[in-house]
Amino acid sequence: MAKLNMVKALNLALLEEMERDPDVVIIGEDVGVDGGVFRVTEDLHRRFGGRRVIDSPLAEAGIIGASIGMALYGLSPSARSSSPASPSSVSTRSRITPRAIASAARAGSTARS
Repeated sequence: MAKLNMVKALNLALLEEMERDPDVVIIGEDVGVDGGVFRVTEDLHRRFGGRRVIDSPLAEAGIIGASIGMALYGLSPSARSSSPASPSSVSTRSRITPRAIASAARAGSTARS
């Protein structure tokens, strides 16, 4: 097995998931044509196009909101935010269901009571 650094491993994992499942999409800051600052999404835009690799403005709330909407629609968004912290925080695969959102909403309203 080849040794990969974290960025290459994340890129390979995203590539494999996108090849395996046409519902996987990437949305985030600086994920487009150039592959981002850390190059985690390098070459994915060329391979899968702008409908599956979506470069968004610098607006984390918008990215999360769009990701939730995509998940409710049945897609599997991988939301990415540019972060000076580390490349490990650049990609998170999520599967959000209406049941999970309703459960979180109930838990939140109970906590506020």
